Amino acid sequence: MENLVGQEFEKSTLQRYKTCLMHCVDFMRWQYNISDIPVSKINFAFLNDFEYYLRSVRKCGNNSAIKYIKNLGKIVRICMGNGWLSVNPYLNYKPKQKAVRREVLTKEELQNFIRRSSISGG
Repeated sequence: MENLVGQEFEKSTLQRYKTCLMHCVDFMRWQYNISDIPVSKINFAFLNDFEYYLRSVRKCGNNSAIKYIKNLGKIVRICMGNGWLSVNPYLNYKPKQKAVRREVLTKEELQNFIRRSSISGG
C-alpha cells in the first residue's frame, strides 16, 4: 500500500491501516497476551472481541470502531483470495454505522469566525 500512495491510495488511507494494525496488535496483547496470531485464527469471536476492545478499552466511537473493523475486513478478503482462510469470519458479522448529523455553519457564523480570526491574528 505504501508504494501505491499517490496513485491508488491516499496517505490518510495508509495511516488508517497502520492505526488499525496498531489496534489489532494492542488488542491481541490485551486479550491473548500475544502480538500476532495465524490468520486462520481470525473468526467471528475474534471480530466481536476486537470490536468490544475498540469501544471499551480504546474508547472509539461507533463509526470509528466500525471503520477499523472494515479495514481488517479488507485484509481478511485478501487472505481469503489467497486461500489462507477457508471460512469468512465476516459471514454473519454485521456492523452498523450510525448516521452522523453534522451542523452546517450559517454565512453569518462563518463571517464572525473569519472576523475573530483576523482580529486575533490567527
